[in-house]
Amino acid sequence: MPYIIREIPGEHANFGWEFEGRDELGNLFVITSYRGKMDGFNADKLRDIMQEAETLLDLFAEVEEGSYSNYTGQCSYKAAMEEATGIKYTPQKCHALKEWAKFARPRRLPDIAKYLTITTGQHWTVTSATGYSQGDFAEVLCPSEEYKCPKRWGEIWIGAAKEFCIIETDGGGNEVDRTDGYIVADCEAFRDSEYKDLLCNWAAIEPSETRLEMVDGCRTYTEYTYRAV
Repeated sequence: MPYIIREIPGEHANFGWEFEGRDELGNLFVITSYRGKMDGFNADKLRDIMQEAETLLDLFAEVEEGSYSNYTGQCSYKAAMEEATGIKYTPQKCHALKEWAKFARPRRLPDIAKYLTITTGQHWTVTSATGYSQGDFAEVLCPSEEYKCPKRWGEIWIGAAKEFCIIETDGGGNEVDRTDGYIVADCEAFRDSEYKDLLCNWAAIEPSETRLEMVDGCRTYTEYTYRAV
């Protein structure tokens, strides 16, 4: 076979490949929580967004009370919206934010998804993912048009995935090239045939010319050697 697709043992897998450069986009958030502390991919950027949303709520409340005034002395939802978000005002966005503010809790991801849907013009969703151990849980916040399978990002973040390398061989079966970093989340494949078809498609190689090698088990043992005296 000219190609070998080989699963990399879990202890040597590097799922970080999949997230390199994505923090610069600012449109994917994979969030975990432990004892009330939020962590995860792009967690700092999400905290900034949550703070922005909380500021908007506070300013809208001041407008409602008549106590708000910006640097020009204006007391309006338009002025509050532009001060809090820095987003260009439109009547539609302002109305939507006023309706959102009636029930919003900016520390909840579903409410932030609604907030971002209004402010960015893209539809944002929240999807959950679970891992292999109790407590392995993540939520994924992202625009649905850009991420067709958001669950995969949560699974990869918490380790519910497999990494593969693709090896190209010569006519004698000797390795001539190897590429690591093919990450498949658990939600993307279950059977061996599904893994093979998916990876062959990604690498643009023929399944008939490829052998898939999945980890089937491992053994660890200790061997003692002796010296004769």
